[in-house]
Amino acid sequence: MKKNLYISEVEKVVKQILPKFIDRFKSQHNFELPKFVIDISGYPNNMWNRRGEYEPISFNTIVAKVKVDVKDGRLGRLKKLLKIVIEQSLSSLGYNYGEVYIEFDKESIQEQTNSVDRFKSIITKLISDKPTHQGSYTMPYTDNDDMVDWHVEYVVKNVELWKPNERELSLCEQDTLYTGTVYINVNRILVGFEETDEWERGHGEDDLPSWCWDDVQENVMNTIEQMLPQICIDVDLSFKVNYE
Repeated sequence: MKKNLYISEVEKVVKQILPKFIDRFKSQHNFELPKFVIDISGYPNNMWNRRGEYEPISFNTIVAKVKVDVKDGRLGRLKKLLKIVIEQSLSSLGYNYGEVYIEFDKESIQEQTNSVDRFKSIITKLISDKPTHQGSYTMPYTDNDDMVDWHVEYVVKNVELWKPNERELSLCEQDTLYTGTVYINVNRILVGFEETDEWERGHGEDDLPSWCWDDVQENVMNTIEQMLPQICIDVDLSFKVNYE
């Protein structure tokens, strides 16, 4: 979900000053903090009000979700440091705030990486096991509603998965672990008559009605969702057709 301008400014300042705070912490305490990634969220409670000329932006709460590479006894010190950095960033921007909360993700960075890689591998295999789809449609401009058959083949180019944000989660099942996109290249298009095994090779997207490609995408998504219901996926098609 796209962040509001004000919280984006807070994140920008945090990223600018955080390295200096970490370096100072290391030199003062001779202590190595765990590697981490941070995502800050919050919404001003007076963003849409008609504020006076000098009335500052005000947040009730700021939440920083933190994912670390290793969970150990260093989390307490990291939490304290991040809270100080965020509070100073808010103050430097002239924003008012109530509370700053630091939440550590249940998954470590490495755990999520392993999980994502595993799901990517499964998705690629599911599609590669049956990389074809076919159907038929009524030929346009004919008097007898003649039907023509079509057959396509495709390969997986890439799979991208990520943790869903609030808006993405609202469009998927509530128990969704990851959402993402499967990038597929269509490399073979045949149009003709299956009964007589007469086919012509297609050259690209325009060789089939648009709803045929919708059908291909729906087929891929159904294949994935039947085996991996915890994954909410969409499909991006490209066309680099093999004419051999």
